[in-house]
Amino acid sequence: MNLIKGINIQSDLKDIYSNIEINTGVVHHGLQKAKRVKYENHDFIPSYESDAFVAKRDWRELKRDEKELLQNDEKRYYNTIVLGELPNIIKEEFNHFDFHSSKCRKDVFNRFFNNPEKTKSLSSKIEIFISQMLHDRDHYFHCVNVNLPNLELVACNTTKLQKGFRQEDIKYMGLHNDITQEMSIQTAHKFGNRISMNIGKDSRYLLFINLTMLQVYDMLKKKKEIDITKVNITNISNYFFKYYPNYPVIRIKIKPYHYYVAPTDNCFHDGSTLNSKNLDINIVYFGHLLP
Repeated sequence: MNLIKGINIQSDLKDIYSNIEINTGVVHHGLQKAKRVKYENHDFIPSYESDAFVAKRDWRELKRDEKELLQNDEKRYYNTIVLGELPNIIKEEFNHFDFHSSKCRKDVFNRFFNNPEKTKSLSSKIEIFISQMLHDRDHYFHCVNVNLPNLELVACNTTKLQKGFRQEDIKYMGLHNDITQEMSIQTAHKFGNRISMNIGKDSRYLLFINLTMLQVYDMLKKKKEIDITKVNITNISNYFFKYYPNYPVIRIKIKPYHYYVAPTDNCFHDGSTLNSKNLDINIVYFGHLLP
């Protein structure tokens, strides 16, 4: 399938399209063997939830018409992905913690806990930076994510795992839409977006499909074999990947100390640390952000 005009990408970064690739769609995880993860004392092949779909690996550069489809002068928090680089003043704050030498999740968090004044100063500067993106809307800190290197996709739900679980016990979700609050397909566009800052040593990736939930719903309505009344915000990804597996996925490289702002409640997406060698660390805030 060809791209449809939908969610757009905006950035002032130089040569941005050299960091963006596209493929030919998705496949059920059972049909594409996961890459082995080897890091410190970890050595395993990641497992996925039973209904998870993953991106095909036939990545290539964007063609001219595809670049044009991803460009749009209209910028709205619910249909725009913005890419940028963190200010030097924030980079310097992160450097004080030396996160790049961290080897595990516990070590990352201990660097915050053991340096309360530095953490307070960092938080203050991030707040000032984010405030420039707000338009009379609330925002809030969500989390610090720490992922192993070389994970094809990173999103997972660990709340049901026993205390002291191993990384090998995690089942990854595959490409998905966030449901951060009580919402429906028709209201998903109202719930803002996220900013994710890469503070790790290596580049990471944002994978996404450039269609809003309403666009996906309209496409599913064209399939006569689907009882559209059964499609909801929870299962819409399964329906879409089953009936439109050849719709392309876009992959954006997010370099260290770069960030993305994306409407993750309103599109299918995931993060990836594929081909990296060091711990992946990123900080996430939610809000209605528009740089």
